[in-house]
Amino acid sequence: MIRMIQGGKYLSISKKQIFLFYALLAAVWLWESVGELSRNNLAAGLLLFFFGAGFLAALYGIQSYFSKMLRLYQSNLTKSTAKGRKAGGEGRRAGSKGLASANIRGKNRSENPST
Repeated sequence: MIRMIQGGKYLSISKKQIFLFYALLAAVWLWESVGELSRNNLAAGLLLFFFGAGFLAALYGIQSYFSKMLRLYQSNLTKSTAKGRKAGGEGRRAGSKGLASANIRGKNRSENPST
């Protein structure tokens, strides 16, 4: 089941819906390949069947990878926002100038005195 958080609420796609999508897509490929086999075109029917199976496998792999990356992104986002709340409030603190003024290279730490 794919879960994504939006505004603190879970959105999900059930496994039944995913199965139905792949079953309907597989039915189209299977129907066409059986149609070619029934017209005594064995090579075209088998080619169409294997292409459809490969297409479905590739689509499933891409979708699985994409949903895995979304879950990882969401968990990292949740962790970082929770860490930001513990550190002192929502987002940047008052008086903070942001990353543009931060002394990232560490040349001279006294250049940016805190006020």
